[in-house]
Amino acid sequence: MVEIYNGHKIMIDTNCFIYLIEGERYPHFLPLVEDLFNSVKDGKSQGLTSPITLTEIMTLPRKLGLEDLAYMYKALIINFPNLEIKPIDALIADRAAALRGAYNLRTPDALQVATGLVHGASMFVTFDKDLKRLAPMINVVIPG
Repeated sequence: MVEIYNGHKIMIDTNCFIYLIEGERYPHFLPLVEDLFNSVKDGKSQGLTSPITLTEIMTLPRKLGLEDLAYMYKALIINFPNLEIKPIDALIADRAAALRGAYNLRTPDALQVATGLVHGASMFVTFDKDLKRLAPMINVVIPG
């Protein structure tokens, strides 16, 4: 097990959840996120995410008319041990606007990163290589 996550408060991007939940569709990525989620599940690290993750993870099943699957995904995330879904408030919106201005981020990415920053995350785990440019603000980890 990779121990880079242990002892950290970690903001987890949506793509990590997608690779965990739909691992059979992404067999190359599943092993890369298992260490992350095992660390959170086992309480070795604290996981954070935002409602953006729920929106993004539930969109495709709903688009396909698979309401039960959408709610199964939601239940998995909201009940995941040692994972907090932090609400987006005015402070996070303000920080996201600053990130958008400084780094030209898309709104969902800015809100995710801002949520992590406001809540004291020491790292942001994502597969979005473009977000590595946020390294001056937060430690961006791309698994693998």
